Amino acid sequence: MAEATTIVLSAAGLTRADAPRVSVLVHERPDGTWSAGGSVVRHADLVALAQKQHVAE
Repeated sequence: MAEATTIVLSAAGLTRADAPRVSVLVHERPDGTWSAGGSVVRHADLVALAQKQHVAE
């Protein structure tokens, strides 16, 4: 995922600071199929973040 992010950044003329703007979806991985900023984001992480945001509202 990090390599795919680097390739997209380079192709788009973006810097490493722009990595959070790049999402990578890998169909071959059942968990952790989404990436942001070159790091895997797991389903449980997304659920926890959504719950935290809901409580904050």
